[in-house]
Amino acid sequence: MLKRTLSVFIIAAMLGGALALSAQANRATPPCDCDTVLQVWVDGWGQNLFFNEGTPEEIAQGPIRTDRILQSIPGVLWGATRTTLSFFNPWRRPGFHYEYFVRGLANAAENLLGHLQIDEHGNSVYPLTSTWYIADQCHIEHPQFWFIYDFRQCPFESARQLNDFIETLLAHTGHQTIALTSHSQGGITVMAYLALFGSRRLDTLILANSAFQGLDLVGRLFTRQIGIDQYAAAAFMGIDPRWTRFLPNVGNAIYNNLFDYLMDLYIIPQLATMPILWAFVPPDYFEEAVSLWGDDPRLQHVLQGARRYHREVANRSEQLLRQAMRNGTHVAVLASYNNAPIPVTSGVQYQSDRLIGTARMSGGATVAPFGETLPAGTGRHRSPDNIIDASTAMFPNYTWFVRDNWHCANVMHDLRMWIIHSNRQPTVWQNADFPQFLQHPGNGGQAVPLL
Repeated sequence: MLKRTLSVFIIAAMLGGALALSAQANRATPPCDCDTVLQVWVDGWGQNLFFNEGTPEEIAQGPIRTDRILQSIPGVLWGATRTTLSFFNPWRRPGFHYEYFVRGLANAAENLLGHLQIDEHGNSVYPLTSTWYIADQCHIEHPQFWFIYDFRQCPFESARQLNDFIETLLAHTGHQTIALTSHSQGGITVMAYLALFGSRRLDTLILANSAFQGLDLVGRLFTRQIGIDQYAAAAFMGIDPRWTRFLPNVGNAIYNNLFDYLMDLYIIPQLATMPILWAFVPPDYFEEAVSLWGDDPRLQHVLQGARRYHREVANRSEQLLRQAMRNGTHVAVLASYNNAPIPVTSGVQYQSDRLIGTARMSGGATVAPFGETLPAGTGRHRSPDNIIDASTAMFPNYTWFVRDNWHCANVMHDLRMWIIHSNRQPTVWQNADFPQFLQHPGNGGQAVPLL
């Protein structure tokens, strides 16, 4: 009996020791008690992918192959020339025949972006891949890390890769949480991450000029609301509208006569098969876009994932962010304004950072049309220039605006650092250096209070 008891005790001790050794082996680094805040930056469209042409070496490849820009110009010029000459062709009906120009544009776009093509099953047509790694560096001196991912893919896949990146980074450094900043398309990835994995690893979450509510540009493209406006084009380029008076003639003729042709020739096979493009469609455009293009057999796979993304993420963004705050995550939204958007829609133009609409990136703030001001009124969330009323945003007290800032977020660095190092949920009232409304400094440096 004594031998049996002793044997059981020895076996139990051996099992306990084995488990302890296994746990120690799985812990890459002991817990870190430094005051450094790990910062992870999630950017968007435009990151380098890697192109393997059948050799062991991978070549860093940007989204636009700059070596092919010059190669594309002759085709566009030839298409424009043929369109011009078609007006004088006695064998065809009178007028310009824009299909030559559209074909030239489509060929140029395919030449520049064709290597990014996704097939109808969601796979990259060409051997393009993405990769991330965590450098063996001192995180105390260099606490910022960039998450690299394939910007074309389904947001849920990017979110799973982001989770792997975060878990590996925490194991590598011994930290328990990070400060996560998303910029542009990165907001879509981060929102999908919240839906799948929650916020337990996030001390702070910043949405900086983020497309987490979509892009009007893509929504209007997929719902046939594209057009060229003389004044919108002039505002975007900052020139006198007299110089753009002929643009509507060409642009709208292409749209009215050849939109379906352009969709079938280029947009659907080259762009609409990318899962991310459907995540860019704002929630209020999505069902109409699906009703227009959802029967195309080339889009069935991508639309299956898009429906899930809009159901579980896009339509629940405020709920996901509020849940993160209830779990202790500090949330901040940074938006830019007083820039004309890309001029692809006739009529009133919305405020933007020249790409994303201010109302979208701020989670629903009331914003005057570009070049105008809001009706007379007062309120603690009104901007001094009477362009923004942040009281209607998702988080009025946690949303900052920077006038005249473009899509980049460089002038927001100091604001971000203050938010990241706050020991409580930061608000627009806490720091006189960072009130709710700021302004681009104009000659470099960081955003300053808007007076």
